[in-house]
Amino acid sequence: MLDQPIKRRDFIGGAMAASSGLILSERLLGGSMQSTPLAFSILHTNDMHSNFLGLGPVMDYTPERSNPDDHTVGGYARLATLIQERKRALEALGPVLILDAGDFTMGTALGAACRQTGAELRMLAQLGYDDDHQGVKGSLAFLRDEQEAEGSWFGRWGTNYIYGTWSVLSALNAAGVDPAAPEIRRAVDFLLAHQRDDGGWGEDGASYWPDQPHGEGKVATASQTAWALLALMAAGEVGHPAVARGIRYLVEAQAADGLWEEASYTAVGFPRVFYLRYHGYRAFFPLWALARYRNLQTSNTTRPAFGI
Repeated sequence: MLDQPIKRRDFIGGAMAASSGLILSERLLGGSMQSTPLAFSILHTNDMHSNFLGLGPVMDYTPERSNPDDHTVGGYARLATLIQERKRALEALGPVLILDAGDFTMGTALGAACRQTGAELRMLAQLGYDDDHQGVKGSLAFLRDEQEAEGSWFGRWGTNYIYGTWSVLSALNAAGVDPAAPEIRRAVDFLLAHQRDDGGWGEDGASYWPDQPHGEGKVATASQTAWALLALMAAGEVGHPAVARGIRYLVEAQAADGLWEEASYTAVGFPRVFYLRYHGYRAFFPLWALARYRNLQTSNTTRPAFGI
């Protein structure tokens, strides 16, 4: 594991992007068939589609936005050029295997340095690793370093800072971080400040643009309300009036068929390029939040002991 926390843009600019060639020495066709070690290279691209938008110092490059310190241009054609350049350079050392690992690196050291570190931290904590373990230490340091000034965390797959804040707060809870810790208090304040008058939470894709407000949208949605509630409960706030208001929003918004209507796009493919609507989000996240609330109300603890 790494001794120092990694800035997201530094990591993506190196190991996570197409330019990260991991040089490994291995025996191919070992045993009596071949006795001489053969060096080969793995040119590792991690979830190449996640890095479509940028490779320079500013990760989220798009053609609509330029920065004086980010001169990258192009999309997949640019990535293809970079891959071929690195491949040619590595071929001097031997064969080159190009591997777009993506989901296959989840839970590994490489995956743990990505912005989805909350999931890796939850896994490590629930496997019994405490904060003396270097993987836990590194994940905690990374998450604390990535927290936004107003207390939120950036999110992917769910939109956006509400989703990211839930992901991290559930991980911090699993890792046994004191709910009074300053990073948790700032995150709670962020969520409380963005609850809508109707008791729900909502955030739209505008928050992926620079200088746009975080955690705000035109309407509340069931899935984003559920993420906010799960986050607050993970922070030990099950008894807060805002949680009761959010639960009331979900109960009142539930349709006759037991599900929730959700016209908004609450997931993201490429930020500022296209957005997604996962129909499962409006079904299982609200149910999850309601069940969590019920269970905590009848238990002897104010924080979830297992799960996320």
